[in-house]
Amino acid sequence: MSSGDVEQIHLRLREELSARGISLAEAARQAGEKDPQGLKDVVGGRKRLSAELLAKLAVTGIDTQYVLTGVRTGTAEPQARFALTPRKQKLLDLIEMLDEKGQEEIQEELEKIKRMKELEREVAELKQRAGGGQNKA
Repeated sequence: MSSGDVEQIHLRLREELSARGISLAEAARQAGEKDPQGLKDVVGGRKRLSAELLAKLAVTGIDTQYVLTGVRTGTAEPQARFALTPRKQKLLDLIEMLDEKGQEEIQEELEKIKRMKELEREVAELKQRAGGGQNKA
């Protein structure tokens, strides 16, 4: 296997985890790895992906065939929770057209939006509690 093949494997692994919104730390945790540094080294291209680690990472729902060969399987996601609606597939296709930096920027923005929604929910709950407490007085 050439160094170019290894380069592609770690890029496809990063792509698969990113497409599922799974951080490297979370992927390592799901795979039963005690320390996420090994996975970080693989994704960073500093270490080769072992068959053992790839097998462990399969629990995250990544397409292991795609990671190794660049060819997607027809049924990569055995669990229904990973089934993509047409809208989600279109979003994923758009994101995959971006380079790594563009994907990171989109992810950061989406995480900001998610956090804002969480804060809005928390504020609404606090207002409801505060309003409920005034009614009891």
